[in-house]
Amino acid sequence: MKYPIGIQEFEKIINGGYVYVDKTALIYRLVTEGSIYFLSRPRRFGKSLLVSTLECYFRGRKELFRGLAIDSLEKEWAQYPVFHIDFNGTNFTQGGALEETIEKFLTDQEEIYGKNPNSKNIGNRFIDLLKAAHQQTGRRAVVLIDEYDKPILDVLDTTLTTEVDGERRPIEDVNREILKAFYSVFKAADADLQFVLLTGVTKFSQVSVFSGFNQPKDISMDPRYEALCGISEEELYQYFPTAIEKLATKYKYSVEQMKERLKREYDGYHFGDELIDIYNPFSILNVFDSN
Repeated sequence: MKYPIGIQEFEKIINGGYVYVDKTALIYRLVTEGSIYFLSRPRRFGKSLLVSTLECYFRGRKELFRGLAIDSLEKEWAQYPVFHIDFNGTNFTQGGALEETIEKFLTDQEEIYGKNPNSKNIGNRFIDLLKAAHQQTGRRAVVLIDEYDKPILDVLDTTLTTEVDGERRPIEDVNREILKAFYSVFKAADADLQFVLLTGVTKFSQVSVFSGFNQPKDISMDPRYEALCGISEEELYQYFPTAIEKLATKYKYSVEQMKERLKREYDGYHFGDELIDIYNPFSILNVFDSN
């Protein structure tokens, strides 16, 4: 069994023959029961893999989902224009880093869908991109934003400043204002949006970065989606019985004793009213791989 340790790309996991804990039934529910969501989870808990899976789904990559739960649920497999921005890989402690990241994102998309010369600020440019994608493809756009809060977390409660129009200002304040303007696009572009998901590790107040657009539905503690990221106890026993038995043999435990030890040491979080056990996938797969 090949474990996808550190692999966050759905296509690479499927094509590489790695074990994939099938979340696609939950994903199908997500995309058919709502349109604008926010999900908070700890780092290394599978948020990026979720976003990658959604991107493949909305691009109509049916071949990647063959044999998974969604294969029998989805009938259309339409291809939507997908706008995916990942704030994960950038250090935002430098002034201008956030502006450069968003500028590159917009420029790359404008090469595909065209640029309105009358659009000057990032908000209007993004609105025009979503509208152009809708008009050109006949499908409303999908927006996936991974680690939406990293540009703020990197500089939160620091003394770092940057120069804006000849004035020194806290980078934290500047980044918050930029993100607020960027996310406010979703209200004006509602008619051109099919689906929006923002992931992060924190939930900032509604008056910070989300106040400019229709509030996303926060599913962070929704019991229907508590197993959307991570590995539930049921999934652990379903997908990894051989790995658990191997560990039990190594430590001279019974299988039940091994399960109790895994729960004690790697059961990361409880979500929802029923307190379903969710294991940290990075940690638990590392344990299986190293043994």
